[in-house]
Amino acid sequence: MKIKSYILKCLLLFSFLAVLAGCTNSKIVLSTIYNRLDNQIRNEFNKLGKFEDWQKKEFEHRLQTFHYWHRRQELPRYAVLLREIASVIKTKGNISRANANAWSASLEDFVESVQKCYPAHFAADLMYTLEPEQIRYIERRFARERYKNKTKYAVKTRDQRMKSRLKEIEKWTGLAGFDLTSRQKTMILESMHKTKSLHSEYYALTDRWNKKLFTALRQKNRPDYEENLNRHLGTLYDLMENNHPQTLQYNREVWREFTVDFVQSLTGEQRAWLSTYLRTLGKNLNSISRSKVKFKPHKNVAKGCIPGAGA
Repeated sequence: MKIKSYILKCLLLFSFLAVLAGCTNSKIVLSTIYNRLDNQIRNEFNKLGKFEDWQKKEFEHRLQTFHYWHRRQELPRYAVLLREIASVIKTKGNISRANANAWSASLEDFVESVQKCYPAHFAADLMYTLEPEQIRYIERRFARERYKNKTKYAVKTRDQRMKSRLKEIEKWTGLAGFDLTSRQKTMILESMHKTKSLHSEYYALTDRWNKKLFTALRQKNRPDYEENLNRHLGTLYDLMENNHPQTLQYNREVWREFTVDFVQSLTGEQRAWLSTYLRTLGKNLNSISRSKVKFKPHKNVAKGCIPGAGA
Protein backbone atom coordinates (compact mmCIF):
# COMPACT_ATOMS: atom_id res chain seq x y z
CA MET A 1 0.00 0.00 0.00
CA LYS A 2 1.32 3.44 -0.85
CA ILE A 3 0.61 6.82 0.65
CA LYS A 4 -0.92 9.33 -1.72
CA SER A 5 -3.30 12.19 -1.01
CA TYR A 6 -6.98 11.62 -1.64
CA ILE A 7 -6.95 14.43 -4.20
CA LEU A 8 -4.07 12.91 -6.15
CA LYS A 9 -5.80 9.53 -6.12
CA CYS A 10 -8.95 11.15 -7.43
CA LEU A 11 -7.05 12.99 -10.14
CA LEU A 12 -5.58 9.71 -11.34
CA LEU A 13 -8.97 7.97 -11.10
CA PHE A 14 -10.62 10.80 -12.99
CA SER A 15 -7.93 10.61 -15.65
CA PHE A 16 -8.55 6.88 -16.15
CA LEU A 17 -12.33 7.21 -16.28
CA ALA A 18 -12.06 10.25 -18.50
CA VAL A 19 -10.44 8.12 -21.19
CA LEU A 20 -13.42 5.78 -21.14
CA ALA A 21 -16.00 8.54 -21.22
CA GLY A 22 -14.03 10.68 -23.64
CA CYS A 23 -13.44 7.85 -26.09
CA THR A 24 -16.72 5.97 -25.81
CA ASN A 25 -19.09 7.83 -23.46
CA SER A 26 -20.58 4.40 -22.98
CA LYS A 27 -22.34 2.95 -19.96
CA ILE A 28 -21.55 -0.51 -21.36
CA VAL A 29 -17.79 0.06 -21.10
CA LEU A 30 -18.00 1.52 -17.60
CA SER A 31 -20.29 -1.32 -16.50
CA THR A 32 -17.87 -3.92 -17.89
CA ILE A 33 -14.93 -2.36 -16.06
CA TYR A 34 -16.91 -2.14 -12.82
CA ASN A 35 -18.08 -5.73 -13.06
CA ARG A 36 -14.48 -6.89 -13.40
CA LEU A 37 -13.27 -5.16 -10.25
CA ASP A 38 -14.25 -8.28 -8.32
CA ASN A 39 -11.66 -10.21 -10.27
CA GLN A 40 -8.88 -8.01 -8.90
CA ILE A 41 -9.89 -8.69 -5.30
CA ARG A 42 -10.41 -12.38 -6.04
CA ASN A 43 -7.01 -12.68 -7.72
CA GLU A 44 -5.26 -10.96 -4.81
CA PHE A 45 -6.92 -13.38 -2.40
CA ASN A 46 -5.92 -16.41 -4.45
CA LYS A 47 -2.32 -15.19 -4.62
CA LEU A 48 -2.13 -15.05 -0.84
CA GLY A 49 -1.97 -18.78 -0.34
CA LYS A 50 -2.95 -22.28 -1.36
CA PHE A 51 -6.55 -22.35 -0.19
CA GLU A 52 -8.97 -25.24 -0.17
CA ASP A 53 -11.97 -25.00 -2.51
CA TRP A 54 -14.36 -24.56 0.40
CA GLN A 55 -12.25 -21.69 1.76
CA LYS A 56 -12.38 -19.98 -1.63
CA LYS A 57 -16.14 -20.45 -1.68
CA GLU A 58 -16.48 -18.88 1.76
CA PHE A 59 -14.42 -15.87 0.65
CA GLU A 60 -16.57 -15.64 -2.49
CA HIS A 61 -19.68 -15.20 -0.30
CA ARG A 62 -18.07 -12.19 1.33
CA LEU A 63 -16.79 -10.78 -1.96
CA GLN A 64 -20.21 -10.95 -3.59
CA THR A 65 -21.82 -9.37 -0.55
CA PHE A 66 -19.27 -6.53 -0.74
CA HIS A 67 -19.91 -6.05 -4.46
CA TYR A 68 -23.67 -5.96 -3.99
CA TRP A 69 -23.40 -3.45 -1.11
CA HIS A 70 -21.06 -1.21 -3.09
CA ARG A 71 -23.19 -1.34 -6.25
CA ARG A 72 -26.51 -0.62 -4.54
CA GLN A 73 -25.41 1.82 -1.85
CA GLU A 74 -22.17 3.52 -2.81
CA LEU A 75 -22.49 4.18 -6.55
CA PRO A 76 -25.57 6.40 -6.06
CA ARG A 77 -23.63 8.39 -3.44
CA TYR A 78 -20.80 8.91 -5.94
CA ALA A 79 -23.33 10.11 -8.51
CA VAL A 80 -24.71 12.74 -6.12
CA LEU A 81 -21.23 14.15 -5.49
CA LEU A 82 -20.40 14.16 -9.21
CA ARG A 83 -23.56 16.13 -10.03
CA GLU A 84 -22.75 18.63 -7.30
CA ILE A 85 -19.20 19.15 -8.54
CA ALA A 86 -20.42 19.46 -12.14
CA SER A 87 -22.88 22.15 -11.10
CA VAL A 88 -20.27 24.17 -9.21
CA ILE A 89 -17.51 24.09 -11.83
CA LYS A 90 -19.84 25.03 -14.67
CA THR A 91 -19.54 28.75 -13.89
CA LYS A 92 -16.28 30.53 -13.09
CA GLY A 93 -16.07 31.91 -9.57
CA ASN A 94 -18.64 29.54 -8.07
CA ILE A 95 -16.27 27.39 -6.06
CA SER A 96 -15.43 28.28 -2.46
CA ARG A 97 -13.25 26.79 0.25
CA ALA A 98 -16.44 25.37 1.76
CA ASN A 99 -17.03 23.40 -1.47
CA ALA A 100 -13.50 21.97 -1.38
CA ASN A 101 -13.86 21.01 2.28
CA ALA A 102 -17.18 19.27 1.64
CA TRP A 103 -15.89 17.38 -1.40
CA SER A 104 -12.79 16.26 0.48
CA ALA A 105 -14.91 15.10 3.42
CA SER A 106 -17.18 13.14 1.07
CA LEU A 107 -14.22 11.45 -0.60
CA GLU A 108 -12.74 10.47 2.76
CA ASP A 109 -16.13 9.13 3.83
CA PHE A 110 -16.36 7.02 0.66
CA VAL A 111 -12.88 5.60 1.27
CA GLU A 112 -13.66 4.88 4.93
CA SER A 113 -16.90 3.07 4.02
CA VAL A 114 -15.11 0.82 1.53
CA GLN A 115 -12.39 0.06 4.05
CA LYS A 116 -14.90 -0.89 6.74
CA CYS A 117 -16.94 -3.08 4.38
CA TYR A 118 -13.98 -4.77 2.67
CA PRO A 119 -14.31 -8.61 2.72
CA ALA A 120 -11.24 -9.11 4.93
CA HIS A 121 -13.05 -7.44 7.83
CA PHE A 122 -15.66 -10.20 7.81
CA ALA A 123 -13.30 -13.14 7.49
CA ALA A 124 -12.01 -13.75 11.03
CA ASP A 125 -13.91 -17.05 11.18
CA LEU A 126 -12.42 -18.03 7.82
CA MET A 127 -8.94 -17.04 9.00
CA TYR A 128 -9.41 -19.38 11.95
CA THR A 129 -9.48 -22.30 9.48
CA LEU A 130 -6.02 -21.51 8.10
CA GLU A 131 -3.46 -24.23 8.67
CA PRO A 132 0.03 -23.33 9.97
CA GLU A 133 1.57 -23.87 6.54
CA GLN A 134 -1.00 -21.57 4.94
CA ILE A 135 -0.21 -18.86 7.47
CA ARG A 136 3.53 -19.23 6.82
CA TYR A 137 2.93 -19.00 3.07
CA ILE A 138 0.90 -15.80 3.47
CA GLU A 139 3.49 -14.32 5.81
CA ARG A 140 6.31 -15.01 3.35
CA ARG A 141 4.31 -13.49 0.50
CA PHE A 142 3.63 -10.37 2.56
CA ALA A 143 7.36 -10.04 3.18
CA ARG A 144 8.25 -10.49 -0.51
CA GLU A 145 5.69 -7.95 -1.71
CA ARG A 146 6.75 -5.48 0.94
CA TYR A 147 10.41 -5.79 -0.04
CA LYS A 148 9.49 -5.36 -3.69
CA ASN A 149 7.47 -2.20 -2.99
CA LYS A 150 10.17 -0.69 -0.81
CA THR A 151 12.82 -1.37 -3.45
CA LYS A 152 10.68 0.07 -6.23
CA TYR A 153 9.98 3.18 -4.18
CA ALA A 154 13.66 3.73 -3.34
CA VAL A 155 14.77 3.67 -7.00
CA LYS A 156 13.57 7.25 -7.59
CA THR A 157 14.01 10.45 -5.65
CA ARG A 158 10.95 12.26 -4.31
CA ASP A 159 11.24 14.82 -7.11
CA GLN A 160 11.39 12.07 -9.73
CA ARG A 161 8.34 10.35 -8.26
CA MET A 162 6.35 13.58 -8.38
CA LYS A 163 7.29 14.26 -11.98
CA SER A 164 6.37 10.67 -12.86
CA ARG A 165 2.93 11.09 -11.27
CA LEU A 166 2.38 14.33 -13.14
CA LYS A 167 3.25 12.64 -16.44
CA GLU A 168 0.75 9.91 -15.62
CA ILE A 169 -1.96 12.50 -15.06
CA GLU A 170 -1.01 14.33 -18.27
CA LYS A 171 -1.09 11.10 -20.23
CA TRP A 172 -4.63 10.11 -19.30
CA THR A 173 -6.17 13.57 -19.39
CA GLY A 174 -4.54 14.17 -22.77
CA LEU A 175 -5.92 10.94 -24.21
CA ALA A 176 -9.39 11.98 -23.07
CA GLY A 177 -9.10 15.36 -24.77
CA PHE A 178 -8.73 17.29 -21.53
CA ASP A 179 -5.38 19.05 -21.92
CA LEU A 180 -3.89 20.63 -18.84
CA THR A 181 -2.48 24.13 -19.26
CA SER A 182 1.11 24.89 -18.29
CA ARG A 183 -0.15 26.76 -15.25
CA GLN A 184 -2.28 23.80 -14.15
CA LYS A 185 0.64 21.40 -14.47
CA THR A 186 2.76 23.72 -12.36
CA MET A 187 -0.02 23.97 -9.76
CA ILE A 188 -0.21 20.19 -9.43
CA LEU A 189 3.55 19.82 -9.10
CA GLU A 190 3.81 22.66 -6.57
CA SER A 191 1.09 21.11 -4.41
CA MET A 192 2.88 17.78 -4.50
CA HIS A 193 6.03 19.51 -3.26
CA LYS A 194 4.12 21.23 -0.45
CA THR A 195 2.86 17.97 1.01
CA LYS A 196 4.88 16.29 3.73
CA SER A 197 5.86 12.71 2.99
CA LEU A 198 4.94 10.08 5.56
CA HIS A 199 6.16 7.11 3.58
CA SER A 200 8.83 6.02 6.07
CA GLU A 201 6.48 6.49 9.00
CA TYR A 202 3.82 4.44 7.25
CA TYR A 203 6.17 1.53 6.62
CA ALA A 204 7.37 1.56 10.23
CA LEU A 205 3.80 1.48 11.56
CA THR A 206 2.58 -1.21 9.15
CA ASP A 207 5.65 -3.38 9.80
CA ARG A 208 4.57 -3.55 13.43
CA TRP A 209 0.93 -4.04 12.41
CA ASN A 210 1.83 -6.99 10.17
CA LYS A 211 3.84 -8.62 12.96
CA LYS A 212 0.87 -8.38 15.31
CA LEU A 213 -1.43 -9.74 12.60
CA PHE A 214 0.49 -12.98 12.18
CA THR A 215 0.82 -13.32 15.93
CA ALA A 216 -2.96 -13.01 16.22
CA LEU A 217 -3.53 -15.54 13.41
CA ARG A 218 -1.53 -18.14 15.31
CA GLN A 219 -3.37 -17.66 18.62
CA LYS A 220 -6.19 -20.10 17.95
CA ASN A 221 -6.30 -21.13 21.57
CA ARG A 222 -7.56 -17.70 22.64
CA PRO A 223 -11.26 -17.77 23.60
CA ASP A 224 -11.67 -14.33 21.99
CA TYR A 225 -9.75 -15.23 18.81
CA GLU A 226 -12.24 -13.75 16.32
CA GLU A 227 -12.89 -10.68 18.44
CA ASN A 228 -9.18 -10.03 18.85
CA LEU A 229 -8.48 -10.51 15.14
CA ASN A 230 -11.38 -8.28 14.09
CA ARG A 231 -10.21 -5.60 16.50
CA HIS A 232 -6.71 -5.71 15.03
CA LEU A 233 -7.92 -5.64 11.42
CA GLY A 234 -9.99 -2.59 12.24
CA THR A 235 -6.93 -0.62 13.36
CA LEU A 236 -5.13 -0.69 10.00
CA TYR A 237 -6.81 2.29 8.40
CA ASP A 238 -6.47 4.51 11.46
CA LEU A 239 -2.74 3.93 11.91
CA MET A 240 -1.67 7.17 10.29
CA GLU A 241 -4.53 9.24 11.69
CA ASN A 242 -3.80 8.07 15.21
CA ASN A 243 -0.05 8.57 14.97
CA HIS A 244 0.41 11.55 12.62
CA PRO A 245 -2.86 13.53 12.69
CA GLN A 246 -1.28 16.97 12.35
CA THR A 247 0.75 16.09 9.26
CA LEU A 248 -2.23 14.41 7.62
CA GLN A 249 -4.39 17.46 8.32
CA TYR A 250 -1.71 19.72 6.87
CA ASN A 251 -1.67 17.62 3.67
CA ARG A 252 -5.46 17.78 3.47
CA GLU A 253 -5.32 21.55 3.71
CA VAL A 254 -2.76 21.70 0.89
CA TRP A 255 -4.99 19.73 -1.47
CA ARG A 256 -8.18 21.51 -0.49
CA GLU A 257 -6.52 24.81 -1.32
CA PHE A 258 -5.29 23.28 -4.56
CA THR A 259 -8.84 22.22 -5.45
CA VAL A 260 -10.13 25.79 -5.22
CA ASP A 261 -7.24 27.22 -7.24
CA PHE A 262 -7.39 24.44 -9.84
CA VAL A 263 -11.13 24.85 -10.50
CA GLN A 264 -10.69 28.62 -10.72
CA SER A 265 -7.96 28.08 -13.32
CA LEU A 266 -10.20 26.07 -15.66
CA THR A 267 -10.82 27.61 -19.07
CA GLY A 268 -14.34 27.97 -20.40
CA GLU A 269 -13.80 24.98 -22.69
CA GLN A 270 -12.45 22.86 -19.82
CA ARG A 271 -15.42 23.79 -17.61
CA ALA A 272 -17.94 22.83 -20.26
CA TRP A 273 -16.23 19.52 -21.04
CA LEU A 274 -15.66 18.52 -17.42
CA SER A 275 -19.14 19.51 -16.29
CA THR A 276 -20.74 17.43 -19.05
CA TYR A 277 -18.41 14.52 -18.38
CA LEU A 278 -19.15 14.42 -14.64
CA ARG A 279 -22.91 14.60 -15.18
CA THR A 280 -22.73 11.77 -17.72
CA LEU A 281 -20.57 9.69 -15.41
CA GLY A 282 -22.96 10.26 -12.53
CA LYS A 283 -25.91 9.23 -14.69
CA ASN A 284 -24.08 6.07 -15.79
CA LEU A 285 -23.11 5.15 -12.22
CA ASN A 286 -26.72 5.52 -11.12
CA SER A 287 -27.80 3.25 -13.96
CA ILE A 288 -25.14 0.66 -13.12
CA SER A 289 -26.20 0.71 -9.46
CA ARG A 290 -29.66 -0.49 -10.48
CA SER A 291 -28.42 -3.20 -12.86
CA LYS A 292 -29.33 -6.80 -12.14
CA VAL A 293 -26.63 -9.12 -10.83
CA LYS A 294 -26.40 -12.87 -11.29
CA PHE A 295 -25.33 -13.62 -7.73
CA LYS A 296 -27.28 -13.28 -4.51
CA PRO A 297 -25.52 -11.59 -1.58
CA HIS A 298 -25.68 -13.01 1.90
CA LYS A 299 -28.06 -11.18 4.23
CA ASN A 300 -25.99 -12.28 7.21
CA VAL A 301 -24.28 -9.11 8.56
CA ALA A 302 -21.42 -11.33 9.74
CA LYS A 303 -20.41 -11.72 6.08
CA GLY A 304 -20.52 -8.12 4.97
CA CYS A 305 -22.28 -4.76 4.89
CA ILE A 306 -25.94 -4.61 3.93
CA PRO A 307 -27.30 -1.80 1.70
CA GLY A 308 -29.18 0.75 3.76
CA ALA A 309 -27.68 -0.44 7.04
CA GLY A 310 -24.57 1.77 6.84
CA ALA A 311 -20.92 0.77 6.86
